Amino acid sequence: KGYLNRPKLTAEKFIEISPHASTFYKTGDIGRYLPDGTIVYLGRQDSQVKLRGVRIELGEVEAALLTHADIRQAVALIHNDLLIAYVVGDLSGLTDLNQSLSTFLRAKLPSVMIPARFIALASLPLTPNGKLNRRALPKPEQIGKAEKVAPRNDTERAIAAIWSAVLSLEQDIGIHDNFFDLGGHSLTATRVNTRLRKHFNLEMPLKSAFEHPTIASLATYIDALTIASAQPTQPTETSKKYKEIEL
Repeated sequence: KGYLNRPKLTAEKFIEISPHASTFYKTGDIGRYLPDGTIVYLGRQDSQVKLRGVRIELGEVEAALLTHADIRQAVALIHNDLLIAYVVGDLSGLTDLNQSLSTFLRAKLPSVMIPARFIALASLPLTPNGKLNRRALPKPEQIGKAEKVAPRNDTERAIAAIWSAVLSLEQDIGIHDNFFDLGGHSLTATRVNTRLRKHFNLEMPLKSAFEHPTIASLATYIDALTIASAQPTQPTETSKKYKEIEL
């Protein structure tokens, strides 16, 4: 009960109104009463959000990004059910921003907290008071997209075909297009995963769709998985005994 080994935070969040009353928990949600007694939810006091059924702190995503040597500022937010990260810094050395930063964060955060897209900015928009103006951040669809790159090998072509079929897409898909930007979600990701496992004859966890949201990233993952699964495993002492019995 409470926040383990954090007595100050526990005292702030678990409120004793009186010795005879129940303990109240401050959720961090903000609301107001209407004249008829209805409660209207207005938002939160902190940066906690709910993404794919999991509550996450945007501040944790931002803090992890700031540990990257080339990032000076970082902002994370939810846009159309996607986690988006805006970064400021010397990023010219990263040829594929999404791939590079996704790989960097996977060692620090769970897959649900890996942004679906990273957007590099020269600076963050500020209010007249010098605070971050989140409303002025450019929407992902307003950012010019890089030139579309067609699938380059059999693995990428197979993934593109499966994405097109599941998402009912008519346009060509580039290897750097994001699955969730194309209209994908958790249910379609499950269908894609099922088809990929059958096509490549591999055991692939569902989280791979979220950790590798582009064809380029997913193809690299699948190729590595294929090579690993083809490696002969060393027989254990138990398997050797069974083999001897069979002989």
